[in-house]
Amino acid sequence: MTKKSKSLTVKDVAEDVPASEYAEIALDSLIDDGLLKDLPVFSTGFAFFKLARRVKERRFKKRVEEFFKSAGNFTKEEMSAFAEKLEAEDNQEEFVSELIEMVERADSEFKAKVLGGVFRRLIKQELTVGQFKDQAVITNGMLLTDIITFMHGYHNHNILLDGLGDVLVMYRMAKREILLSSKKKTWAGLEEGQYIETKYSLSGIGKTYLITLHQVFREKIAPEHLVIK
Repeated sequence: MTKKSKSLTVKDVAEDVPASEYAEIALDSLIDDGLLKDLPVFSTGFAFFKLARRVKERRFKKRVEEFFKSAGNFTKEEMSAFAEKLEAEDNQEEFVSELIEMVERADSEFKAKVLGGVFRRLIKQELTVGQFKDQAVITNGMLLTDIITFMHGYHNHNILLDGLGDVLVMYRMAKREILLSSKKKTWAGLEEGQYIETKYSLSGIGKTYLITLHQVFREKIAPEHLVIK
C-alpha cells in the first residue's frame, strides 16, 4: 500500500488558520449554552470580549492577506519539491503550525508582508529552513522602526552609530569592532590625540535579511542602495 503524498500550498495554510483560541471557543460555548448569558455582569463582559475578538480577527485577516500577496505564486514543481522535502523529514504539520504562529505574532501588516517574502525565498530555495526561522525571529523581534531604518540606512555609518548598529549586533546581523584611533589635533599636525572608534559591518545573517527586505520593498529603495539586481 503506497503512502498518499500531501501537497503544501499557501492556500492550505490559510485554511488551517484557527478563527480563535481554544479558550475563546470554550467561553463562547458557555454563553451559547445559557450558563452565563443571563447574568448581566458576565453577558456585558462577554459582549466586549466578542467585539475585541472580532477586531483582532479582522486585523489578523489583513496580516494574512499581506503575507499571501508578498509570498506570491509558485510553480507546481516548486511547491511539490518543498512539500516532498517536508514529508521526507516528517515535518509538515510542525512547519505549518510554526508558520501560522509566525504570522499571528506579527504585530503589523508590514511585518506580515516581510514574512511573506521570507516564505517565498524559502520555497524558491534561496533560504534554508534554518535561515527562514532566523529571519522570522528577526522580523517579529525587531521594532518596526528599526527594520525600516535598516532597510534604507544600512550603508550609513552615522545611523549605525546612533543605535541601530547595537540592535543589529544583538540579532547577529552585524559585527562590532572597537578601535583606538589617532587624529591630528591642530591644522599643523604638531599634536596628536587618541579616540575610540566604533565600526559596524554586516554579517552573513544581516546581508541575507537585507536581500529579503529589498526584494519585498524593491520599489521603495533608492536605486543606488539596492542590494539586488
